[in-house]
Parts: sequence; C-alpha cells; structure tokens
Amino acid sequence: MDRFLYANPLPLGAALVAAVALATPAQAADPVSSPYSAWAGFYAGAVYGAGLSLDRSSQTATRSVSGWGQTSGAVIGYDFQSGRYVYGLEGDFSYHLLRPTNGGVTGGLSPNVDDTPETERLRARFGYDLGAFLPFVDAGLATARIYQAGYPSPAVQWGQTQEATGVTLGAGLEWRFDAPYIGPLVLRGEYILDVLPTQSFAVYPGQAPIRTQNTEQFFRLGLISYMNPSWRPGASASGNFDWSGAYAGVLGGGLWAQPKTTSAGSPSTTTSASGPAAGIFTGRNFTFGALVAGYEGALEATDVTGSGPQPNIADATFRNYFEAEARLRAGYAFGRFLPYVTAGLDWGRAEETDPATGSYRGRIPSDSATFGGGLEYGFSDRWSARVEYLYAVPTSTEWTRLDTATLVLDQTRPSQTLRAGLAYYFH
Repeated sequence: MDRFLYANPLPLGAALVAAVALATPAQAADPVSSPYSAWAGFYAGAVYGAGLSLDRSSQTATRSVSGWGQTSGAVIGYDFQSGRYVYGLEGDFSYHLLRPTNGGVTGGLSPNVDDTPETERLRARFGYDLGAFLPFVDAGLATARIYQAGYPSPAVQWGQTQEATGVTLGAGLEWRFDAPYIGPLVLRGEYILDVLPTQSFAVYPGQAPIRTQNTEQFFRLGLISYMNPSWRPGASASGNFDWSGAYAGVLGGGLWAQPKTTSAGSPSTTTSASGPAAGIFTGRNFTFGALVAGYEGALEATDVTGSGPQPNIADATFRNYFEAEARLRAGYAFGRFLPYVTAGLDWGRAEETDPATGSYRGRIPSDSATFGGGLEYGFSDRWSARVEYLYAVPTSTEWTRLDTATLVLDQTRPSQTLRAGLAYYFH
C-alpha cells in the first residue's frame, strides 16, 4: 500500500496543471446555449487515477503477484459524429508508479521487482450521444516500458528494460455540464485493460532469464476540453490573435544533458548526452490588455544518449527517456506575435549501463528547476506555432550504483532544450 501512497509530485503535478488548464475556458458560457449535442471535433485533456498491475513470472517455478499504484497522463483525439453515433481516434501518454514485488519461489524463481513507468496507447473509440452524457467503448494498441530488477534492491544494480506492445480495451462515460463561474466542463471516468505479451528479463548474472507476463488495469478520471464551435474572432481584434483560454498541442526538438557523477575521495566525471525529445503540452492563458500570463504542463518521450567514464567505470552509457514539466509563463502580445519568458519545475528519468559487465540501473530520477523563453505566432484564428529554449538546473541529487557494493555514486543532470511546438486554442 505504501507504493500507492508515495509519489514524486512533479510529474503528477504536470498532469494536474494540464487538467486545470483544460478545465478552464476563456470565459463563462451561457448555460442555456451550451452545445451539449456537439461531440465532434478536436479535444484534449489530462487524466489521473489508480492502476493495478498483475504480473506472472517464471524461471523453473512460477508465481503471480499484483500491486496497486498511481497513474497520470494526457490524452488527445478527434471525434466525428453522425446523428447520435460518435466515433474517432485517441492517443494518450501515461506515466505510472506501478512496482509490484515478487518474493520468488525458493530454488525456482529469484525475487524481483517489476516496474512499469510509462504506457503509450492509440485507440479507436465509439460512443452514443445521450445529450449531456457520452458513454463509449474503445480498443487499440498499447506499448509499455517495463523495467525488472533484483529485489530487495541489490548493492550492485542488475536488471533489464523491455518494450512490450499488446492490446488495450476500455469503456467510459463523459459528462458535459456548466460548472459555476468557469462555464462548460467535461468530466470523464474510464476503465482501461492492457494485456501485454510475455517478455524475458536478464535480471541476475548466471541465472536463466525471468519470463514475465503483465496485465494492467487502470481506473481514471479526466478533465477534457472540446473545441467551442460557437467562438468567432471579435470584430475589434482584426489582425490580432486571441491569446486567452485553454490550449493544447504537440512539440518536438532536441535535449542536451550533462550528467555529473561524484563520489567521496574521487574526481567527478561529466558525460555529454544529446538526442530528440517529443511530446504533448497543454496550458491556460489569461490576458490583461497586451499582457499575457498563464501556466503550462508538458509530457515528453526522449532518447537522449551519451557515454563516458564514471569514478569507478571506464565507460558507462547514459540514456534519458522521459521528461515532465509544470511551468508559469508571461509575455507581451504584439498582435499575432507573443514573446514570453517561462519558469517552473522539470522531472526526468534515465537509465545507465556498464557495457563491460552488464550492470544496469533502469530508473534514475532527476528533479530540476527550469527557466527560459520563446516566441509564439498565431497563424490562424485557433492555431499557433512556437519556438522556445529551456535550461534545467538540478534541485536534487540521485544515486546510481553500477559495479560497486560500497561506493556511493551521486548524480545530477543539468540540461538544455531547444524545441518547436504547434498549439490549438479552444477559446
């Protein structure tokens, strides 16, 4: 139960920032004229809930275990509507804290911990318009990242990470209503079942791999924002862009990291790592004349790699694979141009390996403060494009223990990001 209650607040906070942003429209709507029957069009939102991982592991003996945890993430999709029938396509990126432990079977299965940090899904969905309610079912593909390691955590880290693609099925209900003071709001409740194929994990040197099959269930609540079909540009705003309200979009670019590893009595080492980063973001702007202020959350998949020495290792490989952000931003609008500055929190996750011995640690978190700036341009009434730069300064030190039972290796990871984005404003 303690695994369900404990969570690093930063990635979960990024999802909550996204949820609040998408839940708050630019202005309160007239309750009488809310277009309850219109479910067609682009939508995006944030989700949070509980997850249950059911894992069946075997070597010469087999044992099944389960464990509860937390899940959060973001969804983006597009619906079509024909009469009362609603159908469309949806993608989501979810971050989890799911780590069931398996005590093993004496002489037949070594103890292990099974960690599913993230899942990406692409689903087709079908619903039926009941006015303010939309019941729906969905099905598609799910790809999960699974990290399995020895348990209790051995002094020298061993383990392996695999990508597993399987089937996802689900059902849910959306409810559109007028919330006091903030106007139209869509609340979603849903159940998701991910069935993943069996994977082999080389966890303990000299032993047979552990074969594990994962079945994961999620119970989520979400806040969803649909585009407002009644919005029109104001006559007085000719040539300008309406920067107010909720927005969502996609982003991509490059990330450059410099993981620094230190140990008492040894010189520190720094590794240069670089690679692509891409993901989704949501936010909410408030306007005060030409002044624009708001908040924003983002989730990114990354492939930032590099290699170099550590105090006790000739050449270790590094890979950062996940980023989450929660930031404030402020700018001054010049018509359709919005230069802005931004600052907030960043959370990342990485893995390291010593190729010479196979020692591996699959989850190394990194907490940072981040700040930067950018330029956004509204090229149509609802769409904008941006470029931005961010610099992350570590706020905590994490340990990595490769090839050593006694030497404590502390690591920090400053980074820089240069990326472009495309956003849709819901107004």
